[in-house]
Amino acid sequence: MNFNIDNSYELGANEGSSQATNNKYIVLHETTNIGAKANASYFKNNWATTQTYVQYVIGDGGKIYQVGADGYEAWGAGS
Repeated sequence: MNFNIDNSYELGANEGSSQATNNKYIVLHETTNIGAKANASYFKNNWATTQTYVQYVIGDGGKIYQVGADGYEAWGAGS
C-alpha cells in the first residue's frame, strides 16, 4: 500500500535523536485537537525544548506528516 507522506516538517540532519533503533516500530501520533499539520509544525519547531516528537503525525482526514527519521528513537516513546 502506498501513502502520500508530507516531509515539510521533517527534522534536519542535526535535529532529533541520534540513537539508532532496531526498526521494529514506527511511532505515530494521531491528533484531532489542533490538527496534524499544526502538531507536526510544533514538533519541528520545538523539538529541542520539548524533548518529544514522533516519526509521523497523522490526521486532518488522512494526511501524514513525517517528523522524525525512521530508524532513530522517537523521543517521548520510551526506550
